[in-house]
Amino acid sequence: MESAETAKIRKTIEDLAVIVRTLPVTIETLTEEITRCEAATMDIDHWLELNEFPARVGGRMSKKIKELRLKRRDLKDNLMILTPIHEFLIAHSSAFKQMDKMRGEVRKKVAYVNGERSYTPRVLHELFGQEPPVTTCSAAMRKAEG
Repeated sequence: MESAETAKIRKTIEDLAVIVRTLPVTIETLTEEITRCEAATMDIDHWLELNEFPARVGGRMSKKIKELRLKRRDLKDNLMILTPIHEFLIAHSSAFKQMDKMRGEVRKKVAYVNGERSYTPRVLHELFGQEPPVTTCSAAMRKAEG
């Protein structure tokens, strides 16, 4: 039976595998959202440049720019934190491919450990309440005995 400590180690490895698989998409999504915020801010800047508007509209646009800039800052901060991890994963991608292979082997071992086990005796069949298997040699011996 698998111990709690072994299960915890396996869970950590599984969590790491999820990170390895999802981090590139997360990096791409953050980058796309940063670009989208920058484009939206530029749209507002150009709208302000090209249009006449009352002060209250200017205030709303200023508030919208602030929201976009705060969102962009949050996205960039997260990207800055995750980038070294992503670069490490890229630099060591072969090790993580080996880790995936190892995870498959561990799953097989866990299935075996947690599965139902049985034993087929080799000699002491009566110890397990079984009749010895009939082999060519044993059949010949019984026939000779009588």
